[in-house]
Amino acid sequence: MTRVSRRGFVTAAATVPLLGACGLDRPSAARIALYDPGLAAGRLFAQRARALGLPAIALDQDRVRLLRRVLAERPASLWGLSRHADQLLAADILREHGYRAELAVQHRADRSVVQSRHQPMGTAGALARIAGDQWPLVFAEIAAGLGPAYRPGRSATATGPIMSWAFVRG
Repeated sequence: MTRVSRRGFVTAAATVPLLGACGLDRPSAARIALYDPGLAAGRLFAQRARALGLPAIALDQDRVRLLRRVLAERPASLWGLSRHADQLLAADILREHGYRAELAVQHRADRSVVQSRHQPMGTAGALARIAGDQWPLVFAEIAAGLGPAYRPGRSATATGPIMSWAFVRG
């Protein structure tokens, strides 16, 4: 028998609607992780995404050209952890290419979480609050189509004014 804490159970239960809303129940869906290498949370997100088999691409060059190259492959979804300005730029480019926003969560320096008002997936903000400093790891697991595993006691990552976001084709 596996022991599960209340927090772990709530985290796992909150993930199910997120995965379904993003169409991640389809095993062949190509997913790409984008991250800001200048953010500790971004590097942690990328490291976990790679460990789960997702391509993780750094937003460290001309973002417009980079995103257009990535979109030429027509991935099913793109998952990002970046500064707000990069999220806004990516949102414009992704919408031009037929992608729709599925997730936008702002993580503030005071560790508060703000979710987009028009968010289709209302559980994302709650899940980010539950995950706390572990959000980059949990977010990578959601991007990979897995249920997150809550990990109390892991080293905390400093969160600042950063955005986690997801776009889905179609």
